[in-house]
Amino acid sequence: MRNTNSGKLLMLTLVITIVMACSTAPISQPRETNQAASSPRSAIQADNTKSSIIRSIDFANFTYPWVSDFGEPHTSFTLVRGKYSGSPSLLPMDLFSVTYADVTGDSLEDGIVVLSVLVERAPAAPHAAYLYAIEKNKPRLLWAFATGDRSDGGLRRIYGDDGKLLIELYGKGKVVGADLYADDGSDAEVPYPYYFTRTRYEWTGTKFQQIAPSEMLSDPDKYGAPIMRP
Repeated sequence: MRNTNSGKLLMLTLVITIVMACSTAPISQPRETNQAASSPRSAIQADNTKSSIIRSIDFANFTYPWVSDFGEPHTSFTLVRGKYSGSPSLLPMDLFSVTYADVTGDSLEDGIVVLSVLVERAPAAPHAAYLYAIEKNKPRLLWAFATGDRSDGGLRRIYGDDGKLLIELYGKGKVVGADLYADDGSDAEVPYPYYFTRTRYEWTGTKFQQIAPSEMLSDPDKYGAPIMRP
């Protein structure tokens, strides 16, 4: 009887020892993964940095190339506090607006700068437009062009839509690079049609290329003046 009780006591002791050993064994932790490598957060931060760089550029105190449409294509000029007083060969300029939109399809903001060209002793109101992106943390000029005067190809709006560039000029069939002052027949129409032309462009990596036929639309509201916010 004594041997039986001793065997039971020995078995009970072994069970208690095993249970205690299991309860004190280290719990294995799940293997950690490097989320930074698989997460797009770093790419998003880089994108945000580029967008913040374009917004940090002081386009009111900035040197621009002279738009060739106005002559002297190899000349530059500098705005100071949003103004350029001109020279004997260059017209004065004022900063009209600075807006931001993705016009190159890379989901990053680009800068759209519009300057008013001041024509002395004349009612003309042409504009010069400059499109900038960020490359190697510096502004890169993508395109610079001039617009016409009010109904003769004057600027209505420049903006981005789904990574594309859209330019709206007053008049019928008015497209950047064409003769904006050519007679489009609008003056002979009764009532006056209040045409404007919308053209869509895509960035190819080296230039903006028209990707669809221009649209002819009509809107009498504030006709002849830019509707972009100053």
